[in-house]
Amino acid sequence: MNIAGLTDTELHIETVFASKAEKQATLLLLDHLMEINRRKLFVEFGYSTLHKYVCKELGYSPAEAWTRISAMKLVRDSAPAKKSFAEGKLSLSNASLLQENKKEIQGDFGQMLAASENKSYRELEEMLRSKIGRPEKPIKIELPQRILDKMKRLKKIYGDVHGCTSADMSRMRLSAEISEIELIEALLDKELKTIKIKNKTVTDETKPTRYISKSVRATVLKQANFQCQALHPDG
Repeated sequence: MNIAGLTDTELHIETVFASKAEKQATLLLLDHLMEINRRKLFVEFGYSTLHKYVCKELGYSPAEAWTRISAMKLVRDSAPAKKSFAEGKLSLSNASLLQENKKEIQGDFGQMLAASENKSYRELEEMLRSKIGRPEKPIKIELPQRILDKMKRLKKIYGDVHGCTSADMSRMRLSAEISEIELIEALLDKELKTIKIKNKTVTDETKPTRYISKSVRATVLKQANFQCQALHPDG
């Protein structure tokens, strides 16, 4: 298909179709995982868990595999959840989140399922936190290996704590090696300090002033023939 050659209307229709096809394919994948799990087929391929099978054989990252397995368990055990997922109202990430908190919301599962439809992951997370009363958990971020490699190199450079404040130095030297969190925080602090200094410089440069330089003063006086240029109302 030549997507670039489609009209705006055709492109919109094809995009909607692709979105529906993706959701149907995802549900089909969950059905397959359900059956593989039931048969324990992953053991036949030499894996001790379904999670390892999904990562190694299907090529998903650990987080992606966990999301799909959790969603699979939800649609396996709940017909309303499967119906909502098939209709596109329940997203994959929200299905996984509901499954992870299923025990805590067991009595109100139907209500939470309905409330989670067409909601963002963050919105559902907030609703669950309010319902369960859990403190907000730290956000986990997966970094590509190339970023981790750069951080490793930078950690060696920061072994001398170059460019850090004295507070950073005392904090970092508490451990034999700088942790990733400390490194990120030090870099953020340094960048914020740099931006603050730059912003202050720009503000100072643009601040109104009555100062007139000698060169400007000399030019103006010469143009006025060293006479006052103020004009009296009567001329």
